[in-house]
Amino acid sequence: MLDGVYIARTQAADVSFFDVSRVEVLRGPQGTLYGRNTTAGVVNVLTNKPKLGATEEAVNVGAGNYGAYNADAMVNLPISSIAALRISGSYDKHDNYVKPMAGDTAPAQPQRENAAIRGQVLIEPSSNFNILLRGDYASIKGMQLANYDQVPVTNFYSGTGANGVKPVWLGNSAANELTRGSTQAVEPGVLGNNGSKIEGTNEKAYSLESEINYNMGFLTATNIASYRHFARNDSQGYYLGAPFDFAASFNGKYQQFSDEFRVATNGSGPLKVQAGLYMFHEHEDIALYLFGLLNQTPGGPGYVYGFPQNPVINRTKGAFTQATYKVVDKVRLTAGVRYTSDYKYRYGHTVSEATVGGAASAGYPNYVNDASISSTKVTWRGGIDADIPTGLAYATVSSGYKSGGFGDGCSTGGAGQSLVTSQGERCDYSTLVNPALPFNAATNPLKYGDTQSIYYKPETLTAYEIGYKGHFADNKIHLNASAFYYNYTNMQLSGAVEVQGAPSLVTTNAGKASVKGLELEGIVQPNHYNRLTLGLDLLDAHYTDYCAAYVTGTLTCNDEWTGKKLDHSPTQTLRSAYDLTIPAGEGKFDAVIGTKLMSSYVVTAFYSTPVQYRIPSHTTTDISLTYKAPGDHWYVQAYAKNLENFITVNGVNTFGAVTALGDPRTFGLRAGMKF
Repeated sequence: MLDGVYIARTQAADVSFFDVSRVEVLRGPQGTLYGRNTTAGVVNVLTNKPKLGATEEAVNVGAGNYGAYNADAMVNLPISSIAALRISGSYDKHDNYVKPMAGDTAPAQPQRENAAIRGQVLIEPSSNFNILLRGDYASIKGMQLANYDQVPVTNFYSGTGANGVKPVWLGNSAANELTRGSTQAVEPGVLGNNGSKIEGTNEKAYSLESEINYNMGFLTATNIASYRHFARNDSQGYYLGAPFDFAASFNGKYQQFSDEFRVATNGSGPLKVQAGLYMFHEHEDIALYLFGLLNQTPGGPGYVYGFPQNPVINRTKGAFTQATYKVVDKVRLTAGVRYTSDYKYRYGHTVSEATVGGAASAGYPNYVNDASISSTKVTWRGGIDADIPTGLAYATVSSGYKSGGFGDGCSTGGAGQSLVTSQGERCDYSTLVNPALPFNAATNPLKYGDTQSIYYKPETLTAYEIGYKGHFADNKIHLNASAFYYNYTNMQLSGAVEVQGAPSLVTTNAGKASVKGLELEGIVQPNHYNRLTLGLDLLDAHYTDYCAAYVTGTLTCNDEWTGKKLDHSPTQTLRSAYDLTIPAGEGKFDAVIGTKLMSSYVVTAFYSTPVQYRIPSHTTTDISLTYKAPGDHWYVQAYAKNLENFITVNGVNTFGAVTALGDPRTFGLRAGMKF
């Protein structure tokens, strides 16, 4: 979330982290106040707001290895005694971490080149009423990993999980660990919306928002309205060695509107209440085309394999309330509830063509994608917290919910249903087991429109947590501890199944999962010059009941997965950081070193029989040295991250390619000034 607004497209969130006041990270279900699909937690980025009567400017610049350059700046200007303007912007660029092979002709640089600007106007005619108007624009470009090409999983592992051969980590010193795949030529650039050849990411985003606050004395009313527009025009190449060399394009337009109205009680009484209404609507017009996946002969049958979808609708409505009551002077009870209604609809096609928009290729996948789903859910939260002599103790229990959905296929044609889609089109006859005969649920069902494969249920979670936050020795020692237990039901996992020899993404309800954890953190700060932080995280996260989508498209339980770890869930994590401040005249030096030791964990490729890839235990160390001038008017900083240069595998796809990598060792200089 950005300033309390849910952002549906993660790419747009990527350019939000500038001129930031603070970042709230709330673990566990937060649905009673924050709403949509909050099972595991919420990250809420809060930006700096305009200041009345103040003229301020600030600028920060930086440079580092891999051709990294970044800058951000802001200016705050008074417009009148009741109004102020704040404009801020950022620029962020660096080269690709992936190394091309000799002879590669596809462009590789830069991996990232993002620019964004945000403008805000605050109007505050009285201390009880204000209006904040905000607009932003972002350009997102680059040859990012998924939009440039893929690193073969064999750069990191021997074995693929097939025929019982488990993937084995090769070690982080392999010379080709960050080298992309083969040099076999594929479509060098695919058509964008304007008919021109494009390479990499080319995305635009803008938004218009308003926030109104009115303090009526006993109540404060707030309304946050937002319109966000996001456009994608991307191409990418997958160079993994025949037959998996192909190119892809993705064109999409997303329009999001949301509105939240809430009221909150004021005053110092024992009861504090919040309540509100929420609405979210997103309209999508999207098209993904794969070139050369089914047939690598340009212009041949099935050379273009695509998924044009229009419209795709996501809609949410909700009502919520949460109250905290002071039972006695130092003990408070909290209870909250939220009602959510979700609706999703999608109409489009899966097509195989010689050219984009051409005639369907016989013998290749061609069928209607048509489905809709509605669901409602009541989520709740209860808790108690108490002030004790050394700090705060608390306990909570809450529920979370993520709405269900659907994958490719035509949802009509099932038992008691029509063969006519929502657009008046007949479900493609080729999806029947025997196209020469009429549909019959028992003897001639839909071959690729099985509702069991299309639909998946909402994911739900019940979470329990107890914790303590304390301080000792005149606040020189702080201790934080928490224990939690998450119980997932119908966990949603996505993977690919084969339809007529081509991959189709299917999301299924894996079953159940259990997450148990203990987090300990200690901070020792004997004076203003020394600060030591130590942390220990223990985690037991595993499947308790697992089912996987197999190539037949049916839901098959896999008992072998019961007890296996969830992705990105190391059993132990040890953290430490030391911050040393050294006075230098009226200025000062700050030296910081931090390291994190993680035990091994897994990432999973959910395809046919899923395969888990193990990332071994490793450390990650960051250091920085900063000089701050008197009054913090300017600073200069040198930094280095991931000194070990240990590169993690964060995602593997169905084609045996690494789709997400951790950053290698990076270092650089940064400087800033306030006016």
